This record gives sequence, C-alpha cells and structure tokens, in this order.
Amino acid sequence: MYLELALPAGADGEAEVERLISLGATRTGIGGGDGVRVLMLDPDGNEFSVQRSR
Repeated sequence: MYLELALPAGADGEAEVERLISLGATRTGIGGGDGVRVLMLDPDGNEFSVQRSR
C-alpha cells in the first residue's frame, strides 16, 4: 500500500511536512525535487508522499 496525501489549495505545504515530522515521520531525502511532492517514511518505515497543489 502506498499513500499519497494531497493538500488542499492554499495549504502551507512546508508546515504540514513539519507537522508530520513532529508526529514521527521522516523525509526520505530522495525524489521530490519537483517542489510539488515530498517523499516521506512513516514511523514504521512505510513510504508515502505529500503532494502540494500546483
């Protein structure tokens, strides 16, 4: 299973990523160079992405 979290228009993407990190997620450090998607891992090591609206 792979989750893609889509943020609503106007949402602060960086603030949401930081919130997820405070809950135990980590950035993968790969991909996401397009400025729209951030690849992350949940506390159990499962990969997911956070997509900002364009």
